[in-house]
Amino acid sequence: MESASADAVAAIHVLEHLYRWQVADALTEWRRILKPGGKMILELPCGDKVFAYVIQCIQDKEPMESFRSLNALYGDPQHQDPLMCHHWLWFTVPLKLMLKSIGMREIQVCEARYHFPFRDFRVECIK
Repeated sequence: MESASADAVAAIHVLEHLYRWQVADALTEWRRILKPGGKMILELPCGDKVFAYVIQCIQDKEPMESFRSLNALYGDPQHQDPLMCHHWLWFTVPLKLMLKSIGMREIQVCEARYHFPFRDFRVECIK
């Protein structure tokens, strides 16, 4: 795709399927194709929410739902597909710092609109 040709890019439940070392390159490529003022939208499992849930379950001595914990870390094993495995769990601050480091601005963490707002998060930012 041509540089500065897209008004927006959206990666909904994509980043967790990349290895940590691949993410900066992916974000940089998505930024390259954005027009000035274009918006990048990311949604993915939120490490902050997952770990808060795990801590709460431990404190309350309640069993953890895999759906809200282990699946966010590893992906859903019911698919029996390596492509559905997760390679990294992102927390809000490191992702915001990475976006800032590649030149994104007006970085906002929002409630997820797809999948599971109680477990996931959305980041919107501008080139």
